[in-house]
Amino acid sequence: MAASGPDGIPGRRAFGSPRRHYRLTGSTNERARLLAEDGAPHGTTVTAAEQTAGRGRLGRVWTAPAGKALLCSLVLRLPELERRLLPLAVPLAVSEAAESLAPVDCRLKWPNDVWVDDKKLAGILIEARPAQGWAVIGVGLNVTVEPQELPSELRETATSLGRGSAEEALAALCPALDRWVEADAATVLTAYRERDGLRGRRIAWSGAGRDDGTGTADGIAADGSLLVLADSGERLSLGAGDVSLSVG
Repeated sequence: MAASGPDGIPGRRAFGSPRRHYRLTGSTNERARLLAEDGAPHGTTVTAAEQTAGRGRLGRVWTAPAGKALLCSLVLRLPELERRLLPLAVPLAVSEAAESLAPVDCRLKWPNDVWVDDKKLAGILIEARPAQGWAVIGVGLNVTVEPQELPSELRETATSLGRGSAEEALAALCPALDRWVEADAATVLTAYRERDGLRGRRIAWSGAGRDDGTGTADGIAADGSLLVLADSGERLSLGAGDVSLSVG
């Protein structure tokens, strides 16, 4: 008998299975990417207690003390992958999971951070290969990380749930991802805009195929890009793939 997924459709495998767990690995995203290239099914999940080469966007390093954060990467296979608003849907799932574990109110810092009180709770790295029909969703969620356990440069800008465990966080995240990656674009956009932590705030950006600039964040476009009212008077649309933001 074929397995049923979260929506009851036979054959649809939910996130979280099969799973490979490592006490120590370089990067869960790298492990998951190799599995995806080798044909791993939708839902395949790689977790680690500790990473030595965790990665964020634009080559940034993700660090977390052993056993204190959810470090996971999940293989996604969906038709018409290029039409999915994954960069918006995934942080919604992470926010929902976090709020089910602790009394926090999550806001989203486009393009890939989950904030609590303007501090980074979670980071997301999505590596997609639409032509091959798969993507790898990487999530780093601070669960019980103490401020003194963070690098000194992050102690004022990062935070943690302060309760629960990495296993409980994964158990909450997987069904949330099941729902959000299948949600229609209108639902995702509406929910993301409700959690938008940047709208109306001063930001500076670099990259995005244009000169560095400053302005005011003005919401999320239908394609998932960030709308900005530049100080020059222009209304710009910034793509996530090539922009670095700082928030005033």
